[in-house]
Amino acid sequence: MSRMFSALAYCGVYLCSGYMLNNLHDREEDPESKNRFKVMPERTSRRVTLGLHAALALVAAINDLVPESLSIVALNLAYSARPVRLKRFLPASLFCNGLFFAFPYYVSAKIVADRVDSGAFQFAGYVFLIFLPLQYLHHLEHVEDSGTRAGLGLRLGSIAFLALPCIYTALPALEPLHRFHAGTVAFSVAALIAVLALRSAASARVAVRVLGLVLGVFLI
Repeated sequence: MSRMFSALAYCGVYLCSGYMLNNLHDREEDPESKNRFKVMPERTSRRVTLGLHAALALVAAINDLVPESLSIVALNLAYSARPVRLKRFLPASLFCNGLFFAFPYYVSAKIVADRVDSGAFQFAGYVFLIFLPLQYLHHLEHVEDSGTRAGLGLRLGSIAFLALPCIYTALPALEPLHRFHAGTVAFSVAALIAVLALRSAASARVAVRVLGLVLGVFLI
C-alpha cells in the first residue's frame, strides 16, 4: 500500500510540474482563459514552477528515479522553452506529448513492482498512442488561435491517430492488451464523431479529453 501511495504522489507532482512548466512558457501566446499564469506576476509563476520541480526532485530521490526524472524534465523543457520549443513542430510535439503521458506508467511499475517488465512497456506504448489524437487537436487549436480555421481535411487527419491504438490492441503479439480493444474502439469512434461534429478544435479537444477520462476509468 505504501508503494501505491508513493507512485500516486510521484505521478501527481510530475503531472502538475509538467503542466506548469508548459504554462510558464506559453504565457505570451495563450489567452487568459487557458493559462492562469497570465494573470499573475511572472516572478510568481516562476516560483510556483520551480517549487513543483523541487518537489519532483524530492519524490524522485525518495523513489530512486533521479536519472529518469532528469531526462523527462529535460525533454519537457525542450518541448516548451525557447529557443528549441519542439511543440512548434507537429511530429516532435506528438512524440513529446505521448511520452509525457506514458512516463507515469513506467514510473508506477518501477515503484509498485520494483521492476519494469515487457507488460509495463506494452501498456505505456498503448497510453502513448491514446494521447496522440489529443495532442493533434491541441495543435489544431493553436492553428485556430492564430486566426486560421482548421478545415475538414485537417480534422480527418485525426482518423489516423484514433486508429493507431485500435490496431495496437489487436496485434497478435500483444495478447494481454486484447481485453482493452473493445473499449479503445468505442473511445476512438466517439472521439472521431466529436472531432467532426463540433465547430472548433478547442471544443473537440475538451470532448476528447472527457472521453479519455471515461476510458481511463474503464482501464482502471
